[in-house]
Amino acid sequence: MLLYRRRLYLFFCVGLIIISAAGLYQINQKAALPFSLISSDGYVIIQNENILNGKGAIILKLNQFRVTTIEDIEFVCDGLNIGEEAKLLISQNGIEVEKIIRLAAHYSFNYQFILLITALLFLVFAFIVLFKPSSNDYAALILHFLIISIFVLMTTTWGKYNLEPQGSGSLVRGLFHFAYSLIPIFFFHFTLIFPVIKWKHYKFVLLPLYTLAVLMGVVLSFLFLAAQNDISLNYFRQYIFLFDVCRSLFAVIVLISIFNFLHSFF
Repeated sequence: MLLYRRRLYLFFCVGLIIISAAGLYQINQKAALPFSLISSDGYVIIQNENILNGKGAIILKLNQFRVTTIEDIEFVCDGLNIGEEAKLLISQNGIEVEKIIRLAAHYSFNYQFILLITALLFLVFAFIVLFKPSSNDYAALILHFLIISIFVLMTTTWGKYNLEPQGSGSLVRGLFHFAYSLIPIFFFHFTLIFPVIKWKHYKFVLLPLYTLAVLMGVVLSFLFLAAQNDISLNYFRQYIFLFDVCRSLFAVIVLISIFNFLHSFF
């Protein structure tokens, strides 16, 4: 029975690796505007000299979408292709002008190479932890889940979401959401049981946390899918709001986990 479960889990990991490979591809295909941007007072401003012979131009629209944050622009660009032409409505010194620009690659080759090597190191480490004999197999298993989730998070981060075959981009982004939500809980779980179990009723704390993490992953995936299908900045802004709430909540859990981990040794 144990051998069957291990084989089943290895098949699951192979599936994760395949989706993560698609994630690396969507990172490679992520498009961006060919200049630096900053956000200020609800506007997106071109930071470097590029169009209109000077910096400081405000981007009002990208294609037909009125954009107010860098995240808005990133979402619209994630649905486009590198090298594709896009229409900007910009304003400088009170003058509105339409410009056609060609989208560039968001990530450099060096960034992608470092990401690939780092992700592979995490993957190898995850399986070393899984198969290496340990005096605390349960803690090793949770550590494995933590490391494999970090690998997934790194390889499925934001990129081009309308991949072929249809739906694969949504699958990649959904996996990212679940990894993002579960990593802090896996870390907290690990600190509760390593090097020894600190509290015999720890599962009563973990159950609602894991439930919350899964729920967050589902809702984030739903909101992003709704934004993607309708190309809706309204849904996307709801998604970003919830994503920021999750980030703050999980940052607190990580800080508590670090304190709990250090407390085990001091």
